[in-house]
Amino acid sequence: MAQNKKKLKAQQIVQHLRSTFEGSATTQELQDVVRLAEEINLRKIESLRLYVPTLYQDEAHKCGVTNRIVSGGNQCGKSLWAAVEVARAALGRDPYNKYRKPEVESDFIIFIVGYDQKHVGRRLHRYLFRAGAFDIIRDPKTREWRAFNPLKDKKIAHLRKPAPPLIPPRMIKSIAWANKAAKVFDSVTLHNGAEIFAFPSKGEPPQGDQVDLYWIDEDIEYDDWVDEAHQRLSKRAGLFIWSALPKSKNTALIDMMELAETEEKAKNPNCVAYRWSFLDNPHIAAEEKAKRVKELSARGQEHLRLRIYGDPQANHWLMYPEFSIDTHGIDRDELPKRGIPHDWCRYKITDPGRTRAGVLLAALPPPDSKFAKKYGNCIVVYGEVILKDCNAAKYASAVKRKCGDDIFWEWIIDEHGGRIRDMGPRSKPVKWYYADELKKKGMLSQSIGANFVPGCDDIEARVEAVASWLTIRSDGTTKLRVLRGALPEFQREIRKYRKKVDQRTGLVMDRPQYGRMQELMNCLEYLAARNPRYHPPVRKSRKPKSWAARRMEEKKKRREENREPGHIVLN
Repeated sequence: MAQNKKKLKAQQIVQHLRSTFEGSATTQELQDVVRLAEEINLRKIESLRLYVPTLYQDEAHKCGVTNRIVSGGNQCGKSLWAAVEVARAALGRDPYNKYRKPEVESDFIIFIVGYDQKHVGRRLHRYLFRAGAFDIIRDPKTREWRAFNPLKDKKIAHLRKPAPPLIPPRMIKSIAWANKAAKVFDSVTLHNGAEIFAFPSKGEPPQGDQVDLYWIDEDIEYDDWVDEAHQRLSKRAGLFIWSALPKSKNTALIDMMELAETEEKAKNPNCVAYRWSFLDNPHIAAEEKAKRVKELSARGQEHLRLRIYGDPQANHWLMYPEFSIDTHGIDRDELPKRGIPHDWCRYKITDPGRTRAGVLLAALPPPDSKFAKKYGNCIVVYGEVILKDCNAAKYASAVKRKCGDDIFWEWIIDEHGGRIRDMGPRSKPVKWYYADELKKKGMLSQSIGANFVPGCDDIEARVEAVASWLTIRSDGTTKLRVLRGALPEFQREIRKYRKKVDQRTGLVMDRPQYGRMQELMNCLEYLAARNPRYHPPVRKSRKPKSWAARRMEEKKKRREENREPGHIVLN
């Protein structure tokens, strides 16, 4: 219907021009003039020309720092800001010249990432390629189109209309669809050579491409996307932007915000974070803001802080938010002779795995020692081992290098992982191979020799045990102590160890969300659930070797040294 009206109007204009310029122009020429006038009018109302950012949005637009993080409450313009950045970069219309100009001869690549395919279709495609990213209205005085302002244009609000797409259809050369009906696109190629690729975060991050701009919108499934994004941007000195309501389902966003906080006073920061509030939006009436605040206050302070002020919910999702290296850490100088003495009772905890295995080392001081009197009944976690592509021999060699001749009271292992067997009729459990290799290295536990103690299977009990270790006691001490500077992987894991979320209801559960790179957290839980006690280590004295044995060893050593290469000794 609208197209028919438009066609009828064009015909009327041509007839008017024909009567005015009769004999001086052909009908085709007059039609070309009309089409040209229509195109000029359409270009006048393109969204990027009419877009008027708020003061805080414009501040973020001006910033040319490599990493820009925009977090905040609902309805404060985060995604609109980011979509405008992408459109400006793709069309070569950034007023602050932060991006190089797209050219047909050299590709200009933009990656955008949504949580899943629905996010790509419903949100990212809508913002970039469909009308309505914001509203426009014809000014009653100038008769020119401009951005609609809900406060100033309240009386003529019924005359507003959706703004055209941020990226005009005339600029689109081709679209590759993943699901056309749902508007889920894989890539969009523009006539100026720019390409926009869309990805759901539930898949693997793309590798190999060099990117000019990388946009992540809202949460992501895996934090690997952020690490990979920075690798893609390096060659072209590209820019990274992230717009999100900080729900923090993983800690990647929190990590970036913490990085920005540490660089806040730097002369040339690498990361800048902006936090916008729903209350800062000048286009929302004060009475509407008051209604939203009242509604969210009834649901609790957490909802209010998140939805209105955009405060991160990291603690809400973390499994052990009580942990702090300032509270639970201990310096090496505070240990006797700056190390773990021989009279301390040691425990070794293992979480086996073929792809990645973890080992945690802990020790208890004697109850009557000066250290115990000062710090109370505590256990010191003092070492870690992380092994990739692990097997029994590699595991035993790494543990031997780390521990040397240290005496351990017990070896604890994840029983589920320890029971796994190789394929074959005579295969044995993984823990048997681990124990056998340790025995070959001369390592035994005091309690049961070359054997492992199974870790506790009760997840809730394990979590509760660790939580009690983290509690600050009345004398200001804690049961758990972590040696500062010795466990970087442990600190990374506990800072990212999060609770499980019911995907159907969204409720946060009091049990861990098990996933990748959590081996040391599993070890800590097994140790806490074991409730380790102090047992004085007994160091066995070695009998001195006889003169004959020493003589035989010397002869064997000389024979090995004198052997010519390529020769063998038959006898």
